[in-house]
Amino acid sequence: MSSSKTPPALDEYQVGWICALPIEAAAAQEMLDEEFGVVEVQDNADPNVYTLGRIGKHYVVIACLAGKYGATSAMMVASNMMRTFSKSLHVGLMVGIGGAIPSAINDIRLGDIVVSYPVGKCGGVLQYDLGQFSVDGEPKFNMSFNSPPRLFLAAVDQMRSTVLREDPIYPSYIQQAVRRNKQTRRSFGCPDLQYDRLFQIHYEHVSAMANCEGCLVEWEVERSIREDSEPQVHYGIIASANTVIKHGETREKIRIATNALCFEMEAAGLMQDFPCIVIRGICDYSDSHKNKQWQGYAALAAAAYAKEMLGHVPQMQSEEHWSYAIQLGTIVEEVKDLIQESATIKQKLDIRLHTAGGAAFDSFENQHINCLPGTRTDILRALGDWAESSDGKCIFWLKGKAGTGKSAISRAAAISFSSKDLLGGSFFFKRGDQDRGTARLMFPTLAQQLVNRIPRLGPAIQAAIESDPHISEKSLGTQFNRLFLRPLSNVAFNEPTNVLVVIDALDECGPEGINNDMRTILCLLPLVQVLKTVRLRFLLVSRPELTIRQCFDDIASHCQTLDLCDIPESDISHDIELFVENRLSRTRKANKLAPDWPGKGDLQALVSKAVPLFISAANICRYIEDVNWDPQSRLELILTDQSAYVSKMEGTYMPVLRQLIQGQNRRETDQLIEEFKTIVGSIILLATPLSINALSELLELSSSKIRRSLARLHSVMQIPDSLDEEVELLHSSFRDYLLDTEPRETKEGEQLWIDEKSGHHFLTNQCIRLMRDKLKGSFRNFLKDDTERNEIDCQSVDCSIPSELQYACRYWTHHFTRAQDSDVLVKGALSFLKTHFLYWVKMMSLLGLLPELLGGFTDLEAFIHEPGLWVSLGDARRLILKNRQMFDTAPRRVFVSAIIFAPGNSRIGTRLF
Repeated sequence: MSSSKTPPALDEYQVGWICALPIEAAAAQEMLDEEFGVVEVQDNADPNVYTLGRIGKHYVVIACLAGKYGATSAMMVASNMMRTFSKSLHVGLMVGIGGAIPSAINDIRLGDIVVSYPVGKCGGVLQYDLGQFSVDGEPKFNMSFNSPPRLFLAAVDQMRSTVLREDPIYPSYIQQAVRRNKQTRRSFGCPDLQYDRLFQIHYEHVSAMANCEGCLVEWEVERSIREDSEPQVHYGIIASANTVIKHGETREKIRIATNALCFEMEAAGLMQDFPCIVIRGICDYSDSHKNKQWQGYAALAAAAYAKEMLGHVPQMQSEEHWSYAIQLGTIVEEVKDLIQESATIKQKLDIRLHTAGGAAFDSFENQHINCLPGTRTDILRALGDWAESSDGKCIFWLKGKAGTGKSAISRAAAISFSSKDLLGGSFFFKRGDQDRGTARLMFPTLAQQLVNRIPRLGPAIQAAIESDPHISEKSLGTQFNRLFLRPLSNVAFNEPTNVLVVIDALDECGPEGINNDMRTILCLLPLVQVLKTVRLRFLLVSRPELTIRQCFDDIASHCQTLDLCDIPESDISHDIELFVENRLSRTRKANKLAPDWPGKGDLQALVSKAVPLFISAANICRYIEDVNWDPQSRLELILTDQSAYVSKMEGTYMPVLRQLIQGQNRRETDQLIEEFKTIVGSIILLATPLSINALSELLELSSSKIRRSLARLHSVMQIPDSLDEEVELLHSSFRDYLLDTEPRETKEGEQLWIDEKSGHHFLTNQCIRLMRDKLKGSFRNFLKDDTERNEIDCQSVDCSIPSELQYACRYWTHHFTRAQDSDVLVKGALSFLKTHFLYWVKMMSLLGLLPELLGGFTDLEAFIHEPGLWVSLGDARRLILKNRQMFDTAPRRVFVSAIIFAPGNSRIGTRLF
């Protein structure tokens, strides 16, 4: 509000408030308790226009960038402000809007507030440059700036403490400003929450639309409903550059590299010379869906937070005392930074381990798996009590049948442990995935994560790598001892410290039915109990199959167990009802259905159909949400389906499968079933997912036919719009259902059953055919005789060698060992080996997969009873192991090596060449 009393002299203004946009300056002015107008007389060289005012006990000067945004303009405004108010101005605020960088850990939404706050070595603001790239194609991060002034940090800490006991004040400041008159309601009012939509990073905005009304609801990221609508505050790193980010994948890449919370464009120009704190209201998600709808409210939210923060800052001291305090504080902070930097250089070494991509709980692959707030509370409480106790067992086994929500609990627990600084690492297995489908990379991946949690482990793990660069390929016992037990034994803590490791889907750590790796892991983990000052604990999550239970029986004394089957059905029903209600509320909004849709009775009926399986609830919701159908008609189909009286899995999947053949005559039905078994039957048996284009080449079917066959399976499969993105199952229980040998209770269930051995037989033949046709000619485009492996760019390999050919080379032995016994199949494999063996070896060498190649030799020896082949494979194994470095560094020389270095009586250079 304006003031009639005499304004303070210019040398009484100690807080500078800088904005980039007029809407931000207007929001700042709304926060003034008194407004003193503008500066009447100022230096001719200063083009800034200032608004003078008071907030609480502080006199504040506000300036806005004049039409040009970015770091340079901000620096000029700050420089002029410091010159005009040189006698008094000491600290500043950079307040305005920003683009969020949401993640699983940081649930940032539109209207929320992000405050720059020191994290590790970063003072709270990080400068990046998308115009410059490092050698691996990542954006360069130029520098981290000074931390905010200590008075501001102390005020922020006090606010964070106070809010644990009392409601924050800034929401009331927002409401006061919005309600002041019609204009402020229009400028700063909060948009309807239905317009707060976060989409998956690959989904681009419908370009013709000014807003997101045309964007598909099924591409939205699933988020829980908040208890209240007040803006939430997030503290951490703010990324600053002169570039606007409006691309989801770029946003995610920078998030992974920096852990930043939001983007903005001005702070990098201020932080070096203008001691300030940066406060940003979130107005978009830094993707192609950004628009200006939330800018006014976001600007006001940031300004309101700044006002409350200033209320925690004591009135500043005299000029002379203040200047000395600033200088002394700066010196102390710089000395502390030097000490920290020195320690970090000594401790945090460059750990180079071959690790599994997508294995961590907060990876992109796992971002949509989580418990809805208010669900699974008793389970998560039990896990939390165990994690924080001083005398708990070193292993907690959480077991449950397929579809009971195990992975969601795993991730929710990991998020909880991480928020309490207890999490040391996480590994989410996934059967068939290149890196996560075996235990080979589990310990290296967890060791890499542990170094981030306990930097003092770095030197010991680095020493293990230097003594054995191929440690990632060694036995599980060797990896465990050298990367876990020994390094942790040499680290001392001031007091015993709990460190948690979460391992999800342990039953998927190897081929189905083969539990050797799991048994080894379970024998190794209890050995951590010898550690003195660190209590390393493992949350292990898996299905409860007989062979798995037998493995856990051997370590029962070291293990606490919780079976999800023992959870009361009333609790499960309550949680599933919350889940279904939350999911259908999105469908209701997207389709503008009645406010009470689907109604209490229908909701209860859906819940009854799903209990006790969360996957059933998820599939029911996906079935109803399908944008190609009317949700009400889909709801009615689900409610009237008689599969409620058969098994839960059949009741879950039969409504989806039945629509594939409904209304077709017998000939059409037979044709559709045959296509289903070929296409879907192959997809569920693949060792790792393939794109539609790759499937087309592998299966010898047109891409259009494959896409048409999959068109009605969106509720059970992830089917991308692009033909070059991978098709994946939404849940492994769909695969289990199709392969289950138990008699089906419906005719359609029998018709669509997949014979696993026949499917592997078919895929073996298709892989061999593909390699025969394409293997020899696949090298000529980019390899010369003297090409070294380190000269070959991974991206050029992927571009030059089709993914289906890479798949065939890697996994034909996988399918071969799981196929029906057949003389014809064995003869085909032998014929291929006699004519293409060295081409296969060269390709695996080029792909950097020699350990997998040797594993393939073992598979072939076990399943082909041909003495001549055994001799040849034995020669090949010895040749590769003896000349490993040459094969690794120069794939093109495989043929020459086979002739020169093979034993004199070897078949490598004769029969197989």
